Amino acid sequence: MKKKGIGAYWLIPLAGLSGAYFMIALILSGRMMPGDRVNGYDMSLRSRSALNGILNEYRGGEHQLLIRDIHGRDFTLRGSEIDFRVDYPISELPKRNSLLFPKFLLTKENFSLEPEIHYDEEKLAGILEREFLSTESEGTRPRNAFLTDYIPGAGFRVAPEQDGDILDPGALKEAVRKALLELSPELNLSEAACYQKPEIRRDDPALQAEAKEKNDKLKSSITYDFGNQRLTLNADTYFSWMTPGKNGSTQFDPAKIKEYVAELKRRTDTSGSNRSFRTATGQLIALGGPYGYNINQKKEQEQLAADLLSGKELTREPIYTTVGVSRSGPDYGNSYVEVDLGNQHVYVFEDGKVSLETDCVSGNMSLGRGTPAGIYPLSYKTTNATLKGPDYEAKVSYWMPFNRGIGLHDAKWRGKFGGKIYQHAGSHGCINLPFAAAQAIYQKVQQGEAIICHY
Repeated sequence: MKKKGIGAYWLIPLAGLSGAYFMIALILSGRMMPGDRVNGYDMSLRSRSALNGILNEYRGGEHQLLIRDIHGRDFTLRGSEIDFRVDYPISELPKRNSLLFPKFLLTKENFSLEPEIHYDEEKLAGILEREFLSTESEGTRPRNAFLTDYIPGAGFRVAPEQDGDILDPGALKEAVRKALLELSPELNLSEAACYQKPEIRRDDPALQAEAKEKNDKLKSSITYDFGNQRLTLNADTYFSWMTPGKNGSTQFDPAKIKEYVAELKRRTDTSGSNRSFRTATGQLIALGGPYGYNINQKKEQEQLAADLLSGKELTREPIYTTVGVSRSGPDYGNSYVEVDLGNQHVYVFEDGKVSLETDCVSGNMSLGRGTPAGIYPLSYKTTNATLKGPDYEAKVSYWMPFNRGIGLHDAKWRGKFGGKIYQHAGSHGCINLPFAAAQAIYQKVQQGEAIICHY
C-alpha cells in the first residue's frame, strides 16, 4: 500500500507537464514557429492570418511610383488612385504540426513569398491618358534621317534623325505595368524607351548608298581649294555662260563670271562672319570681325575668265585680299592674341599654348569708348610711334594696330592695369599694356596674326 501511494504522487507533475506541453502546442496552433522568418522579416509567433498585413507594413504601406518624363517632370502615381493592393500567398507557407514544436525550435526557417500585385487597369489607363498622353499634339514627333539637297562645297549629305518627345502609348503602359509588378519606386520614361523612335537613322545603308551615288557624279574642271573643302566649277555650270566671240571664238559672259565669283565669295569668305572661339578661361563664344579669308573679287574674275578659256583641269586657291591661317579648323589657327575685355587680361597663344599673359586697360566704357569685340588681323607693328587724336597725343615705344586706330601699345603713364579701371578711366579704345609686356608681345606677334577681343 505504501509503494502505490508514492507512484501516484509522480503522476501529478507528469500530468502538469503534459498539460503545459499541450497548452503551448495549442497556443502555437495557427502561428509561425519561434525564429521563423518570411522575406527576411522575423515572424516568430505571428498569426498566419495576420502575415499579409504585417508584410505590407514592413514594405512601407501604400505603394507610390514616381514617374519622370523626358523633360524631367515628375509625377507620383499613388496606389490608392488605382486600388493598388499587394497580397502575399500565405497559403503557400507549410502548415506545421504545433505538437512538434520542440523540433521547430531547433530548425528555424526563412521562407520567401513572391507578392501578388492587383490594381484597377481602367483607372491606371485613365491617369496615364490624362497625365502623359493627352498632350501628344504639343510634342515633337520623331523625324527620319533623310538625304539633303545638294550643299555647296559638301555635296549630298545625310541629315541626322530626330528622336522627338512623343510617347509610345503601348510602351508607356507596359513600362508602368512592369514597374508596378516589380514594386519599383521610380520609373524613368526615357531610360525605359517609352518614346517613339525614327524608323530610318543616319547609318541606314540605302540612304548612305544614295548619297554616295549622287556625289560620285560630280566631276571637276576648275576646283577651288579651300583647305578643308573643295568647290568645283564644271561644264554643267559654265556651259550656259558661253557666247560666240569674233571669228568663231568662244567667250564667257562677264556678268555670269561676276555673279559666280560674288556667290563664291559669299559662300566661302570667313572675314566678317561669326566664328566660334574657346576663350582661355574655357568659355565657348561666337565672334565676328574682319579677320579671315576675303576673296579679291575683281582679280578673281579676271583669273577665272582666263582659266575657263585655257581648257585645263585646274586646282588652285582663289585670289585673296586677306587670308586666315587655316581652313581645316578655326581660320585664326592656334597662334593669336586674346584680349579678355571683361577681365582686362591679355593672353598670347603660340601653337595652342599660352606663352605670355598680362593685365591691361581697354577703352573707357563710361565715355562710350569701349574697345569693340571681334577678330581682327594685326595691321602692322612699329616702334616709337606717336598716337594722335582730337584731344590727345601720346608717344609709345611699341605700337601694334589691329582695328584702324585701335591697337596694342605700352602705356608708361599708367601705374596700374587690370581690374575695373577701364570702366571710368580707360583708354580711347586701345589696349594699354605694361611696358615689359608690350615689348614681349611685340617680339612675338606678326603682321596678319589674329587679335581676338571679347567681353
